[in-house]
Amino acid sequence: MSENVAGAEKKTIPLQEGLFEMGSDDKYHLVASRCKSCRLTFFPKRKYCGKCGSADVEVFNLSDRGKVFTFSQVDRKSIYTIIDPPYMEAEVEMPEGVHIFTILDKCDFKAVDFGMEVEVYMDKVKQDEAGNDVIAFKFKPAA
Repeated sequence: MSENVAGAEKKTIPLQEGLFEMGSDDKYHLVASRCKSCRLTFFPKRKYCGKCGSADVEVFNLSDRGKVFTFSQVDRKSIYTIIDPPYMEAEVEMPEGVHIFTILDKCDFKAVDFGMEVEVYMDKVKQDEAGNDVIAFKFKPAA
C-alpha cells in the first residue's frame, strides 16, 4: 500500500457501500438479494422484499456478465455526476433477472448494440480528501 500526504495508509473505498464486495477469488462481485417467498431478485440488495414485504431474503453475488438491454450516449455534464462526457449509460440485464443502470466503458460507442455481452469491473472514479482511491462498478464489453 502507498501512503497519502498525512502518512496514513491509503485505502480503496467504495463510492457507495453495499453494492459490491470482495469475493474469496480476490475479485469484486455485485451483491444482490432474492426473496425466499416470492423469488424476486433485487439489486442493490435489500433487507425486505419490495414486492411481498418478506424479511426472508438471501444475499448472493450476481454473475459477472450480462447483456445490454438499452443504452444512450451522454454528451453534456450534469451537476449530479462526477463523470466527464462523453460517456455511455446502459441498462444491463443480468442472468438473475435484475436490470442494472450503469456506465458502459472501454468501448467504441458506435459498436454498442442491444444484446451485446458485457462484464462488470471496478474502476477508480475519484480520490477523496484523505487521498484514498474511490472505486465504483462499471461495465465493459466482455472479453
